[in-house]
Amino acid sequence: MTHTRSMSAFLVVGLTLSLTHGAAAQTPSADEKALAAYELTMPVVRKAAAVTIALAEIEAKQKAADPTLQEMMKLQAQISAIEDKDERTEAEEKQLDKLYERQQALEEERQRADEAEDAKSDGVDNNNS
Repeated sequence: MTHTRSMSAFLVVGLTLSLTHGAAAQTPSADEKALAAYELTMPVVRKAAAVTIALAEIEAKQKAADPTLQEMMKLQAQISAIEDKDERTEAEEKQLDKLYERQQALEEERQRADEAEDAKSDGVDNNNS
């Protein structure tokens, strides 16, 4: 019993010392203080949700208007249809190879376009600096 009390007292003292030492060693920065004081309100949550929905709608419209993406989606559907078959004919295997090649070409084309767009926007950002 005495051993348990001694151990408990030791743990309480050790914990208290470690907490006070840690608190004394670190003073929060201005950003940490501001973050700790921030209160999330429902109007802010609603605003964030509205922005998220608006961005999703814009992205959906862009995807619908992108012929490359449309073709990629059709290719993926055709590939999946052939891949899902238990047994494939030789003609289906050849068709699948052609679909994979076209899919790869479209992905490379899209990647080049994205890189060109990134370079263009980086140039605009650098010019504004």
